[in-house]
Amino acid sequence: MANAADRYDRRTFLTRGATTVGGLALAGSAPALLAACGGSTTTPPSTTKRLGTPGVSTATPVRGGTVTIGVSSEIDGFLPASSHFDATGLTYANAVFDTLTSIAADASIRPHLAASVTPNADLTVWTVTLRPNVEFHDGSPLTADVVLQNFKALKSSALTGQAVTPITSVTTSGDLTVIFNCDEPLVAFPAYLATQVGYVIALSQLDNTKSGSQNPVGTGPFKIVSWAPNDHFTVAKNPNYWRKGLPYLDQIIFKPIVSDQSRESSLRSNTIDLMVSHDPGIIADLQSSTQFQQVDDLNQSVGQPDMDFICLNTTQAPLDNLSVRQALAYATDPAPVVK
Repeated sequence: MANAADRYDRRTFLTRGATTVGGLALAGSAPALLAACGGSTTTPPSTTKRLGTPGVSTATPVRGGTVTIGVSSEIDGFLPASSHFDATGLTYANAVFDTLTSIAADASIRPHLAASVTPNADLTVWTVTLRPNVEFHDGSPLTADVVLQNFKALKSSALTGQAVTPITSVTTSGDLTVIFNCDEPLVAFPAYLATQVGYVIALSQLDNTKSGSQNPVGTGPFKIVSWAPNDHFTVAKNPNYWRKGLPYLDQIIFKPIVSDQSRESSLRSNTIDLMVSHDPGIIADLQSSTQFQQVDDLNQSVGQPDMDFICLNTTQAPLDNLSVRQALAYATDPAPVVK
């Protein structure tokens, strides 16, 4: 039983639990993929970093090719205002959509689809100026009116409406300027635009919520080829991507494999090239093999890292009893969990 002095809050839990954060395991030719080397190999080069250090090469990337990635879940659609974007949803979305701002390596918020995000003196009015000459996958232009219509969908949604409550109204000024009016100083506004509410989709997707949920139309580096829920989500390089020179890959195939063990088996059998996992046992097993390379972002992630947690239903017995919940907390020794 844990001593009372060992009680910990959420931040302490996150700190202690950071060592169990999952990484990205790569099999077979994947080290060559990341290192941008030609051909395939069953053993990474001797210079490859291992065991907890990111296995990302600093060599010049090689263009072209297809990679198949095993993900841990499937999503319920591609509409930012109504679809539930978990980790897989955000991965899918980042392939086909762009956000108005993004988080830089130094944790600062930088313009992305936006060319600038500027506040007034008291941070209650934010002016977003869009990049010119950005096109959606259907060839339509990114304009202030498109951003306005996207915001209206977010504001009216039961899923995302609460997140944008402080933003009371949005207006446009010309083709590329959007003005957000807030009922309070909104210091975090630029960070808002780097999240799910910052994705911008084309009107052709937004105006048809039924088919739009199945067919993403963004400005992102990849365009949808096909989506067969619970089987695959395939995207191809966007030849007109506004960030010149990107992306490097020709195609990505995402395969949802819910079972951690099945995903590991697919990786070991070379059915997939990469997999996402947060299972400590699987990560430890793959780390011990020279045929696999782990990539993680423990030292690069901004904010709090990924975490697993247990939700208690406090409306049902016996967990509706505070003493029972306190007993569980006292009886939990975090050291074995972290290990």
